[in-house]
Amino acid sequence: MKHKSLILLSCLALSSGAIGGCTAAYMLDEAAGNYFLQDDVNLKEKNYIAADYLAGLTRETINKRTVIVPQTLMHANQTGMTSAFGEIVVEQVGARFAQLGYIVHLPEKAGEERLPMSPTKGVALSGTYLPNDSSADISLRLVDRSTGQILGAFDYSIPVNREVGELMEPKPRIFRVPQ
Repeated sequence: MKHKSLILLSCLALSSGAIGGCTAAYMLDEAAGNYFLQDDVNLKEKNYIAADYLAGLTRETINKRTVIVPQTLMHANQTGMTSAFGEIVVEQVGARFAQLGYIVHLPEKAGEERLPMSPTKGVALSGTYLPNDSSADISLRLVDRSTGQILGAFDYSIPVNREVGELMEPKPRIFRVPQ
């Protein structure tokens, strides 16, 4: 929101041809991917809302003693690729589940101390994300790890600004071999 205010103030400050200046500034920003005009994106808020929805949806099928294992979101069109965005989303959703009283087991990441291996039972928190021109579609699901049954799912979109776009830069997923 503060960026829109800056543009408006800049346009008003122009002494002559203010309307033309505003139109030109807006068109330049549109051509640049509309990053400057978009409001700040509050990922945590949107991801916490997603967790709240999933918790409500599955309150009769998943009790708070069930272990939830977040798994990095994968890019929907690039097999085997993820990003910092894919990690942040599930970490925030998992953190919200922990705040709600669920048992959340964060899996080991490359470069971190060894954590106990992921339990084979419990519920996987997983899904995909698909960036579009100005937004990203996120599909989350809670899957029973022993049966593969989907216990709950939630799809939502978030706007993509420059910061979110940078977080979505793909990187190969690093798989750890259990020892």
